[in-house]
Amino acid sequence: MLRRLFILSLLLVIQIKLSEILDDDSETSPLSTTCMKCLCKAMGCIKDEGCVNNVCGPMHITQGYWEAAHYKTSDPANRAAFEKCTNNVWCATRTVQRHMRRYLPACEEKRSDRLRCENALALHKFGPGRCDRNLTASTERKLLSCLDRTVWKWLKDDMED
Repeated sequence: MLRRLFILSLLLVIQIKLSEILDDDSETSPLSTTCMKCLCKAMGCIKDEGCVNNVCGPMHITQGYWEAAHYKTSDPANRAAFEKCTNNVWCATRTVQRHMRRYLPACEEKRSDRLRCENALALHKFGPGRCDRNLTASTERKLLSCLDRTVWKWLKDDMED
């Protein structure tokens, strides 16, 4: 009986910690830090990538994505600001969070069967109108294995305390 109570308590702690790690619901940052890191890794995050084929920075952001996140009208004059922002990790991360705050709720309604971070990656890759599409097996595996490693690292670190 005592062992069962211990296991239930441990599961409750794990569930609470998982919700903190994977589903940060704050208004300012719809995605947890863990999700942002794993999203970047699943996209092939490269720190000093620059711009390749109109996709810029470690978060692989297009100018249309950047303009939508920052409520800017499409304008070629925005190009320099877009490139500067998306090649700066802090600004690129802020852009993704703003984009998620604007479009993620509708994606989560379309695909309530997925984790928030999975929906975020689909939104990031396919856009608001097609975020209900399935991720490729390879991309999904990269995301989920990153999230998995983070949870197990937390559990290992927590058990050592």
